[in-house]
Amino acid sequence: MKKRLASAVMCACLLVAALPVTAAAEEPQNAQQVTIAGKVLTDGMGWNNDGSTAAHGSKDNNAYFDGGVLYLNDAEIEAEQNAVSVSNGDVIIDVSGENVIVSTASGAMYSSVIFNGSEQGTAGDVTIQGDGFLGIYVGDGGASACALEGIAQDTTMTIRDAALDAEGRITGQGTLAVCGEAQVSVLSSYNCISMHEVRVSDQAVVALDSADGGGGSAISCDSMQITGGYVLAYGDYGAINCPGDVSVTGGVLEAYCRMNPYAPALYVYSYTDENGNQAGGHVTTTGMEVKAGVSDLDAQPVTDFDTTFKNYGYALIAPSLDALAWENPFADVKETDWFYSAVSYVNEHGMMNGVADTKFAPKGKVSRAQAVQMVYAISRNYPRQYNVHTDQPWTFADVSQNAWYADAAGWGGATGVVSGVGNNRFAPNVDVPREQFATILYSFAQKAGYDVSARASLDSFHDAAKVSGWAQNAMQWAVAEGVMSGTNKGNLNPKGTLTRAEAAAMLRSFVRATVLKA
Repeated sequence: MKKRLASAVMCACLLVAALPVTAAAEEPQNAQQVTIAGKVLTDGMGWNNDGSTAAHGSKDNNAYFDGGVLYLNDAEIEAEQNAVSVSNGDVIIDVSGENVIVSTASGAMYSSVIFNGSEQGTAGDVTIQGDGFLGIYVGDGGASACALEGIAQDTTMTIRDAALDAEGRITGQGTLAVCGEAQVSVLSSYNCISMHEVRVSDQAVVALDSADGGGGSAISCDSMQITGGYVLAYGDYGAINCPGDVSVTGGVLEAYCRMNPYAPALYVYSYTDENGNQAGGHVTTTGMEVKAGVSDLDAQPVTDFDTTFKNYGYALIAPSLDALAWENPFADVKETDWFYSAVSYVNEHGMMNGVADTKFAPKGKVSRAQAVQMVYAISRNYPRQYNVHTDQPWTFADVSQNAWYADAAGWGGATGVVSGVGNNRFAPNVDVPREQFATILYSFAQKAGYDVSARASLDSFHDAAKVSGWAQNAMQWAVAEGVMSGTNKGNLNPKGTLTRAEAAAMLRSFVRATVLKA
């Protein structure tokens, strides 16, 4: 389960909310029809008496179009009849009234929700659903904070089969429920989620990172229930802070403490309730197994749930620890191979696949297309890497838009993680030297905000003089951090073509030296 769910954690890019520009005075090519409480509104541009453009549509139930944007003030909409279906447009919702459900039409690709709550929070439950959503935003009009705020007590915000990708916090006194195949990714300088209750179920994926030294937790809540899905939480001084109870009866919960790896990744403690009684402070599981440690590499099984988590910076709760073990699909990768653990790690974490279903080709050469795809996978699989993103990918003259590596190459060129070879060419099939791959990882670490100041002398290697001038800093850093080591003959082999086994080892070491240690 972990492998399948983890590969889906970081599939979407960061989104920027933007309201559509008012259309020109002509009939639109794709008029929208929206059903509200049994009535149909048609988005068609027309003329006012003064010659200006206007949107046709009923204002019954306070729902109306304006410039292609649907505004929904739902005070008069009945809870069971308020499903709103939209495609290729934005919906602005004032949820200070009754319950509301917003869903995208099947196959929609460009829909989003701008969420306007009252100062006291929402007064009704809100459900966002549909695989066509690009994002959910908070703000007044189009001003987006890229988060959800002010969810009131006794109110539930449900995200079902939708994507929420945000830099900002999800806050309130109510309940956040993530279910279906929803994907929620939040990067915050403080608590990513601060709610009364958090629920995760079905196949939902929740990836959170409280980064940048803000001192917060990925999740701060009074209680948390996980009955399915996958929760990945990173925190500077703690990942999950819960003065109540945490219950895990399905899915996977994985938590890391970044700044102090010995601080509790999962801190669950008791409190005094309104009657003066002690309550909370327990982790309960049903048919689940638990590990805790400083990192995922040294985690040990846990039997005493209520005390162990206060001493470790890593926690994993899963249906079966054995089930999370890597199932080797590659006939050419044996347990006795020096690269076995590296291949298992990068394959399990979605950084490298085989060249065929049962073939990894460890001695195969790594091309520039493969190299940028590997680093691109890291940028998608770990929450903090979202600050290495671009809304406008680079277009290389020799990279087809249909190529399997097109997204990765475009991302790498636009962010500066990789560069072309001149004349706007990427040269995707050219083999990658070892020093060039070290430079790519070094560049990515810089842009992700990691400390890359470490340096080691290369003088102990026989071929240190062969390291290119442009690769000196990267190679010194890679050796210092253990990302690269010499051969058994005491050489760095900087000009040697990188093999797939070597790439797997460098990728795993890179993650250990940056993502899990930062």
